[in-house]
Amino acid sequence: MMKRMKSSVKRRIAAVTTLLFLGISPVFAGIFEGGDATKGEALFKANCASCHKISEEVLAAPGLQGLESRWKGKDALLVKWIQNPQAAVGTGDAYIKALVDKWVPKNGWMQNQAVTEAEIKDILAYVKAGPAAGGATTTATNKCLTLDEIKAA
Repeated sequence: MMKRMKSSVKRRIAAVTTLLFLGISPVFAGIFEGGDATKGEALFKANCASCHKISEEVLAAPGLQGLESRWKGKDALLVKWIQNPQAAVGTGDAYIKALVDKWVPKNGWMQNQAVTEAEIKDILAYVKAGPAAGGATTTATNKCLTLDEIKAA
C-alpha cells in the first residue's frame, strides 16, 4: 500500500514538473508573455494612444518601444505603475523616480488605468509586436531614455 502511494506521488510530481517545464502553467508567465496582440491593439487605442506611441517616438509621454528591457524583472511594478502611478512611486524604485522627474513637471501625472493584469498583457503583446501588428513605423529621434541614460545626462 505504501509503495503504491509513493509511486502515485512520484507520478504526480513528474506530471506537474513536466507541465511547468513546457510552460503550460499561465501562473508563472511574465507580464510580457501570453498576451493577445489583437485584443491589445483595441485596448491600447482606448487607453494609451492619446499619450503614447508603440515606437520610440514621444507624444505626450514616452514611446513604448523597448519597454520590456526598461522594466526587466519588474513585472509587478510595471502593472502597479500602469494601474496607479502615484502608488508605484511609493516603492522608491529608481526608474520610476526618473520617469516622474522627467515627465510629470512637463505633462502631469499619467492617469490611473482601469485595466486588469490580463489586459495589460494584451497591450504589451501589441506593443512588443510593433509595426507588424499595425503600430507606428516612425523612427524617433526623441526616444524614451533608460535609467542609465538619464543618469548620464
